[in-house]
Amino acid sequence: MKPGCFIKILLVSTVLFAITFYIVKNKGKEWIEKPVKSMVLKEADAKVLSLISDAESLIVKDSIISVWEEFKVTVLDSGYSVNGNSIAYFTKKLDSLREVKTLTLEDIKDLRNILFSHLEKEGSVKIKIE
Repeated sequence: MKPGCFIKILLVSTVLFAITFYIVKNKGKEWIEKPVKSMVLKEADAKVLSLISDAESLIVKDSIISVWEEFKVTVLDSGYSVNGNSIAYFTKKLDSLREVKTLTLEDIKDLRNILFSHLEKEGSVKIKIE
């Protein structure tokens, strides 16, 4: 390979890397992060709503839907990251509460805590002390 070719390849790759870095840094939230969040929440929304539709009581449905909608708004608008484990645990808890005719305030608090306990502000550093 001629030295001129090597310099051209190095220059072009540097410019492409800089352009990619600039786009990801400045447009990453709009083009990557928000669409991925909405896609994950849309799939989880379908699962949660299918579990809620089996509930017999209208009050139970409304309570669970209000907790779920609050979670979705918080994640999409406030810059929190989505934790799949909390959503999976939430759906398991919903599945176990499916036959219940009335939810106690404790049940609703448990459902809310399951979702909101694992939220982390994006860009924050987690320190685990054992």
